[in-house]
Amino acid sequence: MIRKLALVLLFASVGCRGDLWYPPPAERIEGSKEEFVLRYARKPGQLDRYRASYSVRASGASWMEEDVEQVIYDETIGKVREGLFQVAFRRRDLKRESRKQGRRGQIVEDVPLDRDPDITPNFFVERGSPRNYYVISSRGIFAMRKTRDPVKPEVERFSYPFHYVVGESLAFLLPILPEEGKKVGVGASWVEELPIIVGRAYMRNDFPLKVEHTVESVRVVREKKKEKSKKGEKPRVVRKYVVIEFNFAGSFDSGDEEYARRFTDKERTRLRLRTELTGEGKVYFDPVLGKPLWRSLNYTIISELGRRVMLPRGETTGETLQEETIETTFSFASRLMAPDERVQRPRERQLGP
Repeated sequence: MIRKLALVLLFASVGCRGDLWYPPPAERIEGSKEEFVLRYARKPGQLDRYRASYSVRASGASWMEEDVEQVIYDETIGKVREGLFQVAFRRRDLKRESRKQGRRGQIVEDVPLDRDPDITPNFFVERGSPRNYYVISSRGIFAMRKTRDPVKPEVERFSYPFHYVVGESLAFLLPILPEEGKKVGVGASWVEELPIIVGRAYMRNDFPLKVEHTVESVRVVREKKKEKSKKGEKPRVVRKYVVIEFNFAGSFDSGDEEYARRFTDKERTRLRLRTELTGEGKVYFDPVLGKPLWRSLNYTIISELGRRVMLPRGETTGETLQEETIETTFSFASRLMAPDERVQRPRERQLGP
């Protein structure tokens, strides 16, 4: 009951802003010393909706332009144990404009209305239903699986397989909240490493993405002053937000000593893969509701592929080094929707309520 009332007060005070790219209006508390335990609060049957917008621009050896408006459904379908949940995501595109260069240089227009987000290949299938779900901790860590300790087989540990960086996948994966039970306030920071691959094709190209989190500020929304309020009386605090900023970076080079052992001598001679990923984001997290109210994310990927190919017939025999470089920029923003908020549905078949 308290959480439901808090949610109503939240939207009564903040309202539903049409522009997703700006955070909700809230007053910054200067010099705040308050600390919070941050965790994603979930319970079976909980369904949250997020209105989201993102754009992708790729240029170089090939190009792509994509602009999307969508509703993301975040549903907790079960509880594994305390702090560990089964979560399913569904996505309804309200608008998608996608144009890219095809293999033969032609322009291909792709306008799908429904897609499942690509987050990680390590998902589970709900019994009796085609729906996929992920096992996620209350810190927001995805794809947790139990494995046997190689030294002590009787001990079970959780392993963290790689995740995809494609489309808006990082918006589901970040931020990762602090350790369970740890209180954080303004200036607190923590670092996590996220195992990822860029794209969907696994080519032994997984690498760790280092994510640095910092609590930038604590902000409040206060109720509007009543006309008959006493002189000097301060308006009551309706809602508090913990604003978390995060920066991330990681790189992969098949020629580096760290990764070279994954490839044979012949592969290293004929093929070289390089990937660099950098970005930043911000989230307004509600510590009472245990969910982000608003978040933004921006990142850039530089991908280089070098491979030796045979020269065309009629030219000097032998091989030449062919290099391709693609730079991709991605921008994402989303906000939690009010329980009674409606959106205009596209005419095609829908997924989700």
